[in-house]
Amino acid sequence: MWLIIRTDFRKEPYVASQIRNAGFEAWHPVQVIACRPAIARRVTQKAQLRAYREVAILPRRLFACLPTDSVEALQGIRHLVGIEFDGDMRPVSIPDSQIAAFRAVIDAENTAALALSQSASRKQKAKWRSLHDALVEMIEGAKAQLEQAA
Repeated sequence: MWLIIRTDFRKEPYVASQIRNAGFEAWHPVQVIACRPAIARRVTQKAQLRAYREVAILPRRLFACLPTDSVEALQGIRHLVGIEFDGDMRPVSIPDSQIAAFRAVIDAENTAALALSQSASRKQKAKWRSLHDALVEMIEGAKAQLEQAA
């Protein structure tokens, strides 16, 4: 089962690497964006090269695959705010199948964006918005299932 981890702003990659160093699996969903270099005085081959940025799809959140009884092992990690809990103060867990499905979709979109090396069009932005909404829906659905089970 995957737990939702809350972090400080823009510290998701750092916290994910610290969780991996602790021996657990972590996933930080990002969107890869192709952008121009900051300043180019002349039009040269180097100026036409693209730079890539990774933007968090769910800011201040990442997913970690760890047992609920080993949550205390993460307490010493810097920039880790906490774990997402439901109304009964139980950690919200998400099934492996849902994480795998979202991972596949997001990886396919990032691969397509890298292959095309173009800036995001309106259609791509709408697709990312729908992915974000689907991830938020998945989190809310997991919370609702836990509350119904209780």
